[in-house]
Amino acid sequence: MWPILGEKDTLPSDPTGYFVHLIPHRDQQREVSRPAGEWFLLDEPGFYRWFLEGAGMISKAQHVVFWGLGSGERGLRMLDQVVPAGLVALDPDIPIKPGCSVHLYSVGGRFLRPVKLSSPSKPIQMPPGPVLALLHDDAKNEWLAVARVTEARPDRPGIVAFRTPAPPAADLFVRVVVEGAVLDESAADATAALTASGTQHRPDVVFHDPSGVYAAWWGLTDRTATVHVAAKGVLPFDQEVALPSGALRYVDGRVSPGSTLTVALELPEGLASPGMSLRVLDGTRVLQERQIVDVHSKLKFPNMPRHLLHLVLRSGVWKVNESVDMSDGEDREVALAPPAIHVAGTVTRCGKPAAVEVGFLSDGTDFRWASTKTDQDGHYAATVFHPITLLKFTLPGTSDLLEPLNRAIAHDTTRDFELPCNQYLVHVTDARTGSPVADAKVGILNNGERAGASAESRTNSDGEVKLHPLRPGNLTLTVLAEGYEKASVKQEVPKEPTEKVIDVALQPSAPGAKARLLLADGRPASGAEVAGIGPDGATLLWEGTCDGDGAVTLPEQALASALLARHASAGLLVAPWPTNKDETTVVTMPPLGAQRRLIARTADGQPAAWAGVAVWVNGVRLRESALGWATQADPLCGRAGEYRWVGGPLQGVMVVCWTRSASGRVAAGGVDGYRVGWDSTEIVHVLAAQ
Repeated sequence: MWPILGEKDTLPSDPTGYFVHLIPHRDQQREVSRPAGEWFLLDEPGFYRWFLEGAGMISKAQHVVFWGLGSGERGLRMLDQVVPAGLVALDPDIPIKPGCSVHLYSVGGRFLRPVKLSSPSKPIQMPPGPVLALLHDDAKNEWLAVARVTEARPDRPGIVAFRTPAPPAADLFVRVVVEGAVLDESAADATAALTASGTQHRPDVVFHDPSGVYAAWWGLTDRTATVHVAAKGVLPFDQEVALPSGALRYVDGRVSPGSTLTVALELPEGLASPGMSLRVLDGTRVLQERQIVDVHSKLKFPNMPRHLLHLVLRSGVWKVNESVDMSDGEDREVALAPPAIHVAGTVTRCGKPAAVEVGFLSDGTDFRWASTKTDQDGHYAATVFHPITLLKFTLPGTSDLLEPLNRAIAHDTTRDFELPCNQYLVHVTDARTGSPVADAKVGILNNGERAGASAESRTNSDGEVKLHPLRPGNLTLTVLAEGYEKASVKQEVPKEPTEKVIDVALQPSAPGAKARLLLADGRPASGAEVAGIGPDGATLLWEGTCDGDGAVTLPEQALASALLARHASAGLLVAPWPTNKDETTVVTMPPLGAQRRLIARTADGQPAAWAGVAVWVNGVRLRESALGWATQADPLCGRAGEYRWVGGPLQGVMVVCWTRSASGRVAAGGVDGYRVGWDSTEIVHVLAAQ
């Protein structure tokens, strides 16, 4: 029972003559009615709906926020204009078991009415217009069905027909209650959307009242979906839901007003440019974006969620990033003041000025390059707006040479570079026929430093790829091509000027087992990308693609321990490597999970920048190249200690992070015992070792 008392202290001049219905927001199963002129004594603060009703007449719903009365106060008189009532009635051909109630929503009329079914055949008065109805089992406190919208008319009742969806379809009703605020009157401010299997579905009906937003979908055939509900002045509601076959899924959510983020711009000369904009992101999702007209003004971003947010200032080729922690829910003001760093120098090769393009990569530019070309004397000069961590030298006709910097360039400096004086050409052929193999992927490992973009270098139609200048020392080439076994070549790169052709003959792979991949709803996983990994959980042994029927022929890979598969409409598949050649192995990919977010921190609570990451899926460990392939991201936390994964399965995921210690990098296998579950969308993980 919710505490409400009826007093017999009748008002002396009551003009209504109607019953007053009062419904507490916290317990919408109960509706209390009082005759005209009676007072309601409320001894619990909260949000209440009320309306007036008489024979053939009804008022719209009013919403009262009650926070208590002072000494001697009597309260509010509830008066409102009444209009002719519309009628709805339950379909007499659809039986409803005893102990149920019907919740009637006036779509667009901001009106809710719960009705006990003591007389189910009797028409029920509602404001004229469209009405949505839900059926509730009061004894089990369970929602049973949502009826299609009917029309309440004064002359003829609209029929409410509760029908459960035919399997495998499901119905979905979402109610998102706003806590601590009242929604705006404009219905256009409330929106809802549902995403399933990569497709967005608009709701069949969406409406709101001052207390919350309501949306319904009928006949959904996916088993999982992500719901997004937004309204002006409050935080958005996002939730992944499971959809039962042949039943209703009722989602009851809560949202609250967000805090305000104020950003003051302090831009150095040279960074400001026309068309500048500032974005606020929650992970990869853009919350708000503003065009910058006055670089001296402050920008206010209301309704910010309680997360670690990212600011992205776009100006020309630059994207300047900063992070701001809004997790305490307080309003916050930050200054965005990127430094201007002037860098210049000379690039030479073989003792002569080099005609190259020099690219500068900063942590804050989201891997977008700012670049400049050397002049005839090999000189370059540029201004950047974040510490430089990586340089890229582009020579005509070769792959890019990436130069990681041991120490970031964070101040004005002069830096000269001497590029190696060598030229290597890789020629890839079929070992059986001698014909060139086009589109083979050539990975380059030069002195143990992976050459970034060079890992994506592919052979041309002649089976050739020209490598960038190589540093003296060790060189390892890894060549992958569909239909061939993986090949590795190791060479020593001398200090002396060298021109050399490296021939790589690929052995055709013997056809192995056949597999067919299906999505969770039974459709073929058309175009799914697949890979085989070694027992170390780090090495990629083979890559391929499923055809339109989800089928793929696997090579005979004696060392492959697991099959990985990724698809835009499914979670990552990790399964044993099929070996049965006599029949096709059919594997169902797991449903697509929500974006996972991990925050790695050191023991003293500081962000663990660039911490290593290893992930387990159904007990199989993934790290380094295999993890990068599976997540399509570097297997490292970012500068703020964050690691995000879009495309993982719903469950069965564990993770561990680690950093360098005084003795060097901690091996992933040495910290396996510190792994933690990662089935929730966001976790904070304290490092296993330092």
